[in-house]
Amino acid sequence: MLTGTTTSGEEPRGDWDARRAEVAEPALLTAQFSSSPRGASLARRLAVRRMEEWGFPADSDVSCAVALVVGELAANA
Repeated sequence: MLTGTTTSGEEPRGDWDARRAEVAEPALLTAQFSSSPRGASLARRLAVRRMEEWGFPADSDVSCAVALVVGELAANA
């Protein structure tokens, strides 16, 4: 976890801890898929759906990056 930097008794700089305290920890997502192209596709769709639930639109850069990584991991598994 990032906590900022400190120097001789000063409080951490940055607002990482403050933001972290405001955001509830998201629930984990676990699922099993068949080892097929269809399984990888389903994993991507589920990841994008969960990203939408967490506030990231399906066409956002973050959601697209997550879909790519999940699809690659599922296809290689």
